[in-house]
Amino acid sequence: MAEVISEELAHKHFLHYHDAAVDRLSEVCRNAPVVKKGKKNEREQRKCAVCVQAKMKIRPYLNNAFRHSSPGDLVHVDLAQIKQLSERGFKYLMVMVDDHSRYVQAYFLKKKSIAPKAFMHYCTAIRMPKAVRTDGGAELIAGTWKAFCEQHQIRQEQSLPHHQSQNGVAERTIGAICQLTRAALFQSGLPSFYWCFAAKTATYIKNRMPTKRNPSEKTPFELFWGYPLCIRHIRTFGARAYVRQRKDQRGKLDPRAKLGILVGFDPNTKDGYVMWFPDDRQFVISRDVEVDEHVRPSHLTSRPTTIKTTIVPSNPKMIDSIKKMSVSTNTAKIKSLTALHCAKDRQQHHQYRRPLKMLQMQKKPSLIPMEVPLTTIESFERKWG
Repeated sequence: MAEVISEELAHKHFLHYHDAAVDRLSEVCRNAPVVKKGKKNEREQRKCAVCVQAKMKIRPYLNNAFRHSSPGDLVHVDLAQIKQLSERGFKYLMVMVDDHSRYVQAYFLKKKSIAPKAFMHYCTAIRMPKAVRTDGGAELIAGTWKAFCEQHQIRQEQSLPHHQSQNGVAERTIGAICQLTRAALFQSGLPSFYWCFAAKTATYIKNRMPTKRNPSEKTPFELFWGYPLCIRHIRTFGARAYVRQRKDQRGKLDPRAKLGILVGFDPNTKDGYVMWFPDDRQFVISRDVEVDEHVRPSHLTSRPTTIKTTIVPSNPKMIDSIKKMSVSTNTAKIKSLTALHCAKDRQQHHQYRRPLKMLQMQKKPSLIPMEVPLTTIESFERKWG
């Protein structure tokens, strides 16, 4: 005869398994105990504390998000840290997404504290929003950010701690941009520290792709700015390209074009290409570009932070150890080697008691890193950075 047990005891026997499975044990197993059912009201009022502690989950989000009807009503903002430093030293990707059109504006930051300045640039140069939604980060709700929002009557919305889904529009946008960035780097074969250029190009492409959520599947650019655009000028990211040299930059017998890398498209011009010359560490924005989309610029992508040095030691005992170092030497190693070398020289001079003036007059070859000069375009940094 089968054993009769209470519903509460059966719940404990089978490790708080759900009641529907426990009720069907007598149908699928032999000698299963018979569960004595309690009253319906008692079952509804009963709440097992062990089940709550063992099975607690995040409450589901209802799919009833409200979508604003005009651009600028709400902007979603989020920050993402990129472990790999970019060629220009950026380590944070900041996105601002318009709720109505899903138009994306990307900024690259070296520090989180610069986020309020990027938001102020968006409000003054792009469009002044009525409300902004963030994840509640300290740099996005207090200080300069809060004062600017109060001054311009911008309503602040923020998600709860550890509930990133409440700011899901910005979170998903960062994920989509990172996917396109990885695809651009893998396709072009460029090193990972060029992610800043790839992310900017990914944002440019994403704003010009049709979206199903938009009315008539229009592009975010058209919904945000109000007019369609031409994409005939788009070429392969990271391709080898030649830029025409102006007359004041070349002579009669000099080459008419300079070889570089296509790293993006200028959003403030009609068909301007952003070219990067690694040897000169210089940007050029031009429309007179000839792109070779079938060749990877592998010989142009050497890391610009690697420096070449010429080492001439004054102490003969240090020659053997210095020769083992490669031509491409880290700056920290050079500094430590220089300090050790100077310390030994001072000790040797002190031993022979040479006058201090003689030491200053003595010519010592020093370790001078030959760095490539850095030239930047301020207008480009305002647009891209």
